[in-house]
Amino acid sequence: PSISLLSPKAMETAGRIIKFEEEQREKAKVRRQLRSTSDYRLTVLTALKLRQEVHERLVAVVASSESEQLKRFEEFMELKQRQEFQSMRDMMDRETKESIGRQEKLKEEQRHRMKIINLRLREAEQQRLREAELERQRQADGRDRLRNLNTIQEEILQLNQLLEPSSGTGTDLGAYCTRGNQLCSQLSEVVRKTAEGEFPSVDDMTGAERALHEMRALIRLMQEDVAQAPEKKKNDEEEEERRSKHEQLQAQQEAHKKANSAEDGTLRWFKELQESAARCALSFEQLNAAKDAQKQGEEEVASHHEAAFPIAVVASGVWELHPRVGELFLAHLHKKCPYSVPHYPPMKDGTPVEEYQRILGYRVDDSGVEGQDSFLKRMSGMIRLYAAVIQLKWPYGSKQAAAPHGLNHGWRWLAQMLNMEPLADITATLLFDFLEVCGNALMKQYQTQFWKLIVLLKEEYFPRIEAVTSSGQMGSVIRLKQFLQTSLQSRQIRPPKGQLSSMFWGS
Repeated sequence: PSISLLSPKAMETAGRIIKFEEEQREKAKVRRQLRSTSDYRLTVLTALKLRQEVHERLVAVVASSESEQLKRFEEFMELKQRQEFQSMRDMMDRETKESIGRQEKLKEEQRHRMKIINLRLREAEQQRLREAELERQRQADGRDRLRNLNTIQEEILQLNQLLEPSSGTGTDLGAYCTRGNQLCSQLSEVVRKTAEGEFPSVDDMTGAERALHEMRALIRLMQEDVAQAPEKKKNDEEEEERRSKHEQLQAQQEAHKKANSAEDGTLRWFKELQESAARCALSFEQLNAAKDAQKQGEEEVASHHEAAFPIAVVASGVWELHPRVGELFLAHLHKKCPYSVPHYPPMKDGTPVEEYQRILGYRVDDSGVEGQDSFLKRMSGMIRLYAAVIQLKWPYGSKQAAAPHGLNHGWRWLAQMLNMEPLADITATLLFDFLEVCGNALMKQYQTQFWKLIVLLKEEYFPRIEAVTSSGQMGSVIRLKQFLQTSLQSRQIRPPKGQLSSMFWGS
């Protein structure tokens, strides 16, 4: 027969089955024995009663154990709640103390900051008082230097009169006169600065005193030369008498030749002098023309906006015929109105307030600085003139030649303005005046790109203008806002008032 190999687990299970069968056989054997006896019934009842008692004792033990466990659980929960409450109260006390500590620390920091701020304010006030005292001292020193400069100028002019050539001295004083005139010119440069509202500096006074000492030395040398002139003249006459007679003829011939050559040189010098005088006169005329055009923009256009185009077309014509006049006009315009560059001049260290306001374009005189309304009016006139110039071309010039200062400069000006941080009052005024005069021409020239720039101005740059503008300076801001809203809604910018049409030139 074949032997089957079972696993250990199967073998263990088989052993348990065999053991269980043996136990059952034993129990059956016992039951059979009990049945065979007469006390079987009594035995069963006793076993049942014992089993019931055991069961009741077990139930009582279990109930007692459960009750004890429940009591312990309730005590544990109560203890846990007390611990949690105590920890929460400790945490709240700790947070309260920390909060009070933070508040005390913040109060201490606030007191420290207030002390620092008060200290800085006192230092700033002391610095302001020191600067005011230094400014008063500088003004007093400047006035003293100015009085000394006037005294030096008066003395130098009196001494220079002594250097004028005189026929009675018999001495050539041309070199002294030339040097004296040069010294007077040097001093005049210093005096010219004072005429523009500036005080002479220490270096200027040093140069003026040096010029005075040199002038006095010139006077002493001239007096010595004048005192030695008779003796020198006598020696020259004796030397002349010792010349031989045969050299006199040759000297006369040479003198005749030299006279002819001198006449030719004189003619050449006279022609050169005429040409130089013509160039100087032309330069002065160009300078005056440029100044007149800029001055009309500053005054006439500021009062009458329509006058910008007649003045601009004349300036454009002169610019095309004489480019140097246009450059001078642009230079004067940028000097009087730096915003036409555009440029916001920064204030340098040590620059007086009045000087910085003059650099910004304000008029400053003895009565003080001009008012803001007058300043804005002049800047408006000059920027309107500039906006008119860049869009005009002289109608009687060459048709193929480009305008000397065309619309591309206007596009560059507008783009650079939007790349600069706005200033209160002036930025809104300049943008409004420029777009009102030149906006129509830029719209026709650049079309879609121009409207993109206007949208950028309205949505991004205009809020920055409003942020730096106070409530008393909102007039120009409101005008610019209405102009931008109207232009973007209608997608159109009307031609400016006073623009010269083609019918004007045809008539």
